[in-house]
Amino acid sequence: NIIAREIEKVIDALTSRHFSRHDFLQNLDRFYGAIETTAATIDEFSEKQDFLNTVYENFFQGFSVKVADTHGIVYTPQPIVDFMVRSVDDILKREFGKANGLAGDGVAILDPFVGTGNFILRVMRQMPKSQLPHKYAGELFCNEVMLLPYYIASMNIEHEYYELTGRYQPFEGISLVDTFELAEGRQMPLFAPENTQRVQRQKNTPIFVIIGNPPYNAGQVNENDNNKNRKYPAIDSRVAETYAQDSKATNKNALSDVYVKAIRWATDRLADEGIVAFVTNSSFVDNLAFDGMRKNLGQDFNRLYVLDLKGNIRKDSMRDGIPLGEEHTVFGLAAMVGVAVTFFVKANHLSDHAVYYCDVNFRATRSEKFEILEKAGSYPKLEWKKLSPDRNHTWLTDELHSEYQNFLPIGSKTVKAGRDNEAIFVTFSRGAETARDVWAYNFNSDDLTSNISLFIETFNGEVDRWHNRINRQTKLDNFVINDDTKIKWSSRLKECLRRGQKAEFTNDKFRQSIYRPFSKQYLFFDDVLTHRQGQLPSIFPNLDSEEENRVICVVNEAQIPFSAQITNCIPALHYGGRQTQCFPFYTYAA
Repeated sequence: NIIAREIEKVIDALTSRHFSRHDFLQNLDRFYGAIETTAATIDEFSEKQDFLNTVYENFFQGFSVKVADTHGIVYTPQPIVDFMVRSVDDILKREFGKANGLAGDGVAILDPFVGTGNFILRVMRQMPKSQLPHKYAGELFCNEVMLLPYYIASMNIEHEYYELTGRYQPFEGISLVDTFELAEGRQMPLFAPENTQRVQRQKNTPIFVIIGNPPYNAGQVNENDNNKNRKYPAIDSRVAETYAQDSKATNKNALSDVYVKAIRWATDRLADEGIVAFVTNSSFVDNLAFDGMRKNLGQDFNRLYVLDLKGNIRKDSMRDGIPLGEEHTVFGLAAMVGVAVTFFVKANHLSDHAVYYCDVNFRATRSEKFEILEKAGSYPKLEWKKLSPDRNHTWLTDELHSEYQNFLPIGSKTVKAGRDNEAIFVTFSRGAETARDVWAYNFNSDDLTSNISLFIETFNGEVDRWHNRINRQTKLDNFVINDDTKIKWSSRLKECLRRGQKAEFTNDKFRQSIYRPFSKQYLFFDDVLTHRQGQLPSIFPNLDSEEENRVICVVNEAQIPFSAQITNCIPALHYGGRQTQCFPFYTYAA
């Protein structure tokens, strides 16, 4: 194993001068002993994989929470893996007429986020043993960006091949590489020329099946964590020019989720035809921000099979008065979001496009969902409903009324941009987004004064320190202090720091704000400390405007009931419980 050889060199270097190899590693013996003892009691394949994934996932959650977060480390339960592999095998036979399914000639298979190798192992088990050597040698590929899971996956796959065939053969289809980097046209020459050669061989191979579990990570929540996701300009550009370009949503931040990039990348990576089989966040199914993504998926593929396993605790808990918990999610505490298993089929012999949908009861527990998958075995045994998307590319239209399409909208971003005039309000804005509510809001004006004074003193000090730094190559994220007791960073605040724009404390920036219904607080509102002011400076420019102006505040989010309220002061971003759009009676010139 090429990576094992390089790791051995590192260990030899570490132990060569001051330690014996045994002394250097002996503190780990008790951990390995416990793992080996438990593993020795497990004989069944799926239980072995569950155990391996649990150990690895828990290791990263304990060893490096930031790594687990940025890489979205969540491993797929075995019933989902089994169902997906069997379904892809059946789709190849039924939709493409490939009698040998996954084992067929020319069916190159890629897991772009292999983790510890579970999907590839299950694919190998799905094939007749007589056809496995050919597949193993030239049509089975996988990528992993992190060294530890790469090493585990490599050994796992090679051991599985030995168990199935009775002989050892190095697996040359695995590459240590960031899958998304492959779209950038660059790849670091990691460890050895053999790894670079493997990557190139994979890039030169037409891929027919892409299967796996993309990372579960939407992005950094707290700027102080200094734990941003990596940027991938090529993929981000593809998402922007397709999914985002075709969306009518005002806020498209949800399209920055890593799984969206994964679907965009996989769609582009397929050969002329093939299958993308992923288990992902299900937000794309009904979230408004994904209307452009749904449009493109419907155009890019001939068949879309979406199995909605529910599990969005925030959305469904207390629905019909029923509380839900982690036992209702397929990933447990690791990812308490809605989850969908998807099979996207691109077939040249099909001229039409169709979306098929199947869901489970939102009350179903994790074990009940797994039982459904195990009982069905594969996708044909489920009850699929053919959907009829409306002109806005909404898939789930059962409770929608088409006559509303002809009503005049209260607001429209095309009208706001001056490209249309068919709306009641030309100007509207989201509520005030501070990105630091604990600092910017307070019921007590004296406490708010104290908090803001400390914040501004800290920020202005950082502005001076940054612009007087000696090392001009220092990255800002690594330079500034990240102390939650003194400052709360956001992307805009860091931009102000780069420009040398300091914050100023003046009394006229203290405003009344409606933070939640019937709950007013004092707000420090200015163009530095308020992350996103939107159009609010032209709606409530001063205290006098609060005497005569009014705004209608509307919330239309899936997680909570629709609401419309009215107020005479600056609304908070989540005034209505979720992101709030504000439609003013007056706007004021600067």
